[in-house]
Amino acid sequence: MASKFSPKVDLKGPVLSRAHPEPRRRVEGLLLALWLLATLGCNLLAPLGDSFSRPVTPTRKARATLTPTPTQGKPTPTLYPTPDPSLTDSDGDLFPDEVEVIMGNDPFVNECLQQVGCGGTAVLTPSGIMNVVIALDASAGMGGEIPSGTRMDLAKAALSQYIESLPPGTNVGLLFYGHRGSREESDKAESCAAIDLVYRVGPVDRVTLKAMLSSAPSVGWAPVAGSLLAAQQALSGREMQTNRILLITSGGDNCGGDPCQVVKEMRQSGFTTTIDVIGLNLDYSAIEPLQCVANTTGGVYYSAPTADELAEIWEALQWRENHWFETESCLAPSRDLYLSCRQDELSQFTEWADSTGWTQDHLDQFAAITQALAKEQTELAVPLTPTPMSTPTP
Repeated sequence: MASKFSPKVDLKGPVLSRAHPEPRRRVEGLLLALWLLATLGCNLLAPLGDSFSRPVTPTRKARATLTPTPTQGKPTPTLYPTPDPSLTDSDGDLFPDEVEVIMGNDPFVNECLQQVGCGGTAVLTPSGIMNVVIALDASAGMGGEIPSGTRMDLAKAALSQYIESLPPGTNVGLLFYGHRGSREESDKAESCAAIDLVYRVGPVDRVTLKAMLSSAPSVGWAPVAGSLLAAQQALSGREMQTNRILLITSGGDNCGGDPCQVVKEMRQSGFTTTIDVIGLNLDYSAIEPLQCVANTTGGVYYSAPTADELAEIWEALQWRENHWFETESCLAPSRDLYLSCRQDELSQFTEWADSTGWTQDHLDQFAAITQALAKEQTELAVPLTPTPMSTPTP
């Protein structure tokens, strides 16, 4: 029997009634509080997570800090900024490593020297002549302090050791620039014109050279571009010999010159001298044009922020000069075979560079390689013998 009791359900009762909004507001307030808490927590934790969540890619500007921190190990000399892999030449045969790999050669072995049995031979009477002009910055920038002393103090000490270690038969010249006047604007014209060959290119007189080095001041402006032109002029008449310019500098040209453009124009006119640059703790803005100078001529730009790094650079340069004489002595009886091998390498390289477009992408480097190889062919075709030269006067 059906019950007559029928409970009445009030759907508008106090629980869901719009007339009593307090519980609904409490829920909404709780949700808002949770959202604010979550947002605040993410912001507070983000700095802690950044260093672990994604790697920091250093910018070129950040890499310009050259002074090592106390926690770093002993620095090693490096090309700076990071060199283009297409320009790296580990075995010194003028062909970039990446090209040698494609050509099927070992980038760490000079195949043509190996083919004629050269390498590691004791130094005999050199069959060629090497001339080195040292262009030393004597501007006010050389008085700047870097770890272990001023730039000039470190340069003088390193150059003295370099002069002592040069192999017999090397001719040396010494050039100062920026060594007169001051950094005052009123002295700029005098200082920018101060470029002097204080020791003419010739046999090494160590006593005289060291005396000239010790007299170098740190006073004026820096005509870097003009100093490179003067260094090349000092090598006039020696075009058929092996010539190098060693530029030691505290910064870029502040006399209105463009070292990179000057060297490119010199190269176009048949200039084949190699220029190596040692930058003594340079600002980033000064590095790129000086690296261009080295790359355009087949040389190397070295960054020397500390005395330790400068010492290692000089060791590398000393080894190179001695190795050059070893190679020259060894090649004497095998020139024809060596030249034939080098000609084959040049033909293979030229064919590859033209077919792949490498020539168009690296015009300056291609010109430097082909000119240097042509010069090598000319020099080695007729053996050169050292000729007596008058003692230079400072």
